[in-house]
Amino acid sequence: MNSNKRLFFKGLPRFVAENDHLEVDEAAESVYKWWWQSLRLSPVIWFAHETGAKPKDAAIAKVVEAFGDLRMGSFYKWWQQTGRNIFAESKRPSKVKLLALDQLQEHKFDSEKIYIEVPLTIRQQTIVKQFKELLASQHEGRKLNLAAYSQAEFKLHTKRYRLHTLQNEYWVLLYRLLHPAMEYWRIGDRLQIAPHLRLRDADGAIENIHESGRHSPKAHKNAMNSLTGRCLYKARFVLLNAERGSFPNYDAIELSDRYQPFGLKYQTEYRTATEDGNDESESAWKLWLKEEYAVSLKSEIARRNHIEAQLKMPDGKVRRKMDAFIAGESDLLS
Repeated sequence: MNSNKRLFFKGLPRFVAENDHLEVDEAAESVYKWWWQSLRLSPVIWFAHETGAKPKDAAIAKVVEAFGDLRMGSFYKWWQQTGRNIFAESKRPSKVKLLALDQLQEHKFDSEKIYIEVPLTIRQQTIVKQFKELLASQHEGRKLNLAAYSQAEFKLHTKRYRLHTLQNEYWVLLYRLLHPAMEYWRIGDRLQIAPHLRLRDADGAIENIHESGRHSPKAHKNAMNSLTGRCLYKARFVLLNAERGSFPNYDAIELSDRYQPFGLKYQTEYRTATEDGNDESESAWKLWLKEEYAVSLKSEIARRNHIEAQLKMPDGKVRRKMDAFIAGESDLLS
């Protein structure tokens, strides 16, 4: 298919995929995947689809309607049915082109473009040098926010992001949602968000917390605690902004203790469905999260700790100890 007929996405590395199969594969490795993943961790979005209640915030209501039922666990199906339509640019970026002198009167001049006269009677090297100097005086260069010129229904908040950072923040938030009593440093250790901060020895045991040798386990633990806490702090703002149609966005959004996303009519039902009980009973949303993500979290921890092979051994120690390791009940895997 002619590439000019393919959809254009500012969030894909090559902007345009050669075919539908490659498009969804590239989307699954892009920032769009983590936008989708983040929204799936929203209790507000979940409750809206679970009950049909409409959020009071117009921006959140728009996301609920446009993104569809995010309880569906397949990104590939969601992209084909929804994602590619809401993220595609309605028109492609402009290109450099030659203006015909005999058609200047009909040309629509644009304030967001510059128009240059280029003499053809001087050397090409000179033209290029002068052009670069002139362009530098008129163009923002790396400071240009490309996302601001997006024509997509849902545009990226910024193109200045690191996928690895978004992924770490996502997994930290998911871990904390599934294990709310887990210490920050243990979450960071299990997810290996900072491998240089070594907390366990070769056998998997937590090293003695005292100053010894060339590194300090206590200092590493404190650093991991701080780093993981920061990931969680940022991930929560990313999620709140994603609910309102902006991603990746770390702007602070503070919600009061009286926050009622669906108004007073649904507040009791919403809190019952999304908050664990005082008797330690788990909410319907928490149970859904476990069903959807417990296996995924285990697989991610195994991958990050390079123990996938050991986990597959039916009678292996790692397999027997993995659940307690994830829950923070034990720090030993071998």
